[in-house]
Amino acid sequence: MNVTYRVFQEENGQYTFREVFTEHNGQVITYGRTPVMPIGESLDALAGEIEWFKEALLQPALTVEAMEQQIAKQSTTPKAPRKAISHAELMAKLELDKEDRQDAVELPMPSHAN
Repeated sequence: MNVTYRVFQEENGQYTFREVFTEHNGQVITYGRTPVMPIGESLDALAGEIEWFKEALLQPALTVEAMEQQIAKQSTTPKAPRKAISHAELMAKLELDKEDRQDAVELPMPSHAN
C-alpha cells in the first residue's frame, strides 16, 4: 500500500490536502476523510512533509465526489484464495527437521495461551 498527499477541492471551494491510499498498481483503496496539515518532530521532518505537500500541488486537484465514484466503480471481486499450509507441512516440503536447524530456539508460550 502507498500513501500520498493530494490536493482536494472541498465543497465550499477551498483547497486542502488529504491522504490517498493506493495499491502498488495505483488502484485507490481509500482516502482521508479529513484534511491534513504538515507536522514534524523536527525541522528536518517538517521540511520533508512540506516537500511531499509541494509534490501534491503538481497533481490535478481531486474532489470527494470524484474519489467516491472511483472507489465505487472498482471491482468488488475478492482476491483469489491462497492455500495456507501449516508450519509442519512447510518444514516437510523443505525437507527440514529440528536437527537441521542449529539455531533453533524454543520460545515460551504466551501467558494468555494457557
